[in-house]
Amino acid sequence: MMKKMFLGAAFALMLAMPANAQRNQNAQNMSPEQAIEMKTNRMAKRLMLDDATTAKFAPIYKEYLTELQNCVKNCPNAANCPANGQKCTAMTDADIEKCMEQRFDMQQKKLDIRKNYYKKLKSVLNMKQMQTLFCAPAGPGRNGQCPLGNKKPAQRKQMKRNMQ
Repeated sequence: MMKKMFLGAAFALMLAMPANAQRNQNAQNMSPEQAIEMKTNRMAKRLMLDDATTAKFAPIYKEYLTELQNCVKNCPNAANCPANGQKCTAMTDADIEKCMEQRFDMQQKKLDIRKNYYKKLKSVLNMKQMQTLFCAPAGPGRNGQCPLGNKKPAQRKQMKRNMQ
């Protein structure tokens, strides 16, 4: 019985793999403009915008994503710098310092872009939608935590304990 269940699960996974590979391949073949269009549509659906609001939101959000994308492109070394001490043993102190300064500059530019578009989008979206937009998880491992700092009380206590 258990063996049949295991084989059935393995077979189901094997059937799903080609579909997932096709989806990943399509995502890799997408132009940056197509990716931005897809992200914009996905965010409009997530925010549950009506057609009129989507018409106002989409051009501003596309512009926002493009600026963020350009920020990272203009500073490729900052994105490639090792984080949390990874690979730092092979780097000199000057390299590490340069890397950290580039990373800080890029993070500041991103923050400035976010603030600018926060002001622009405030007239189009309500505050709940703004929170969803600017506190959305950005990649794997983010757990949906808001970068703006709305941590749960238990998380705050844990952070305080870790700091002591």
